[in-house]
Amino acid sequence: MERLSSSRDKRQGLRARPTPGRPCRLSAKQQEQLKVLLLRGAGAAGYTTELWTLRRIGEVIRKRRRPLQPGRRLGALAARSAVELAEA
Repeated sequence: MERLSSSRDKRQGLRARPTPGRPCRLSAKQQEQLKVLLLRGAGAAGYTTELWTLRRIGEVIRKRRRPLQPGRRLGALAARSAVELAEA
């Protein structure tokens, strides 16, 4: 019986849990607008290359008067947008 109990404890440790971190301060609508901007490309936002970095994303947000610092969630959004752009 001891062995079964230990096995369950190990599986419990591997279960999915929410990732810690500050929640995104953009609303769902704002996230969608940002996604559209990212898909248009960095050139359309006034940059000389098509490379999106977190710094550039932060600058675009600040230019649009969005009070947000780029972070983990924006990085994920940028990565998803880059994949969608590559697939298009």
